[in-house]
Amino acid sequence: MYSIAPNAELERANLERAELKGANLEEANLKEANLRGAELERANLWKADLWEANLEEVNLKEANLKAAKLERANLWKADLEGANLKDANLRGANLKGAWLRAVENLTPEQIKAACNWQKAILDRDFRVRLDEISEPKTPFKQRFSESSLDE
Repeated sequence: MYSIAPNAELERANLERAELKGANLEEANLKEANLRGAELERANLWKADLWEANLEEVNLKEANLKAAKLERANLWKADLEGANLKDANLRGANLKGAWLRAVENLTPEQIKAACNWQKAILDRDFRVRLDEISEPKTPFKQRFSESSLDE
């Protein structure tokens, strides 16, 4: 297990394919860092700044991403199964192909702030919730979806 001091300065660092399983990266500055293919399973990224970081094909299974700043990060094909995303900022993040099944504390508002969220791999129930929010019922749709049609 790696232990990096809080607030580590790793801006623009090249950590491609780095083995950081269980690493303590809390409050680290990883802006624009290249973490492509890195192993970050069970890593602590609480309040980490990952603005515009390259997280393509990264293993973030069961990672702590509480309050992480993932704005404009590239999470293409990243595996976040079991990760905790409470209060994480996903605004503008690329979620195309990201594995987001069984993630903890992910809200529809968070995911809708991201790009390509429609192409992420999500739990079926969560996808249904997103679809319901995406298509608010107009008075016409609401009128014809109510049980009044059965009368």
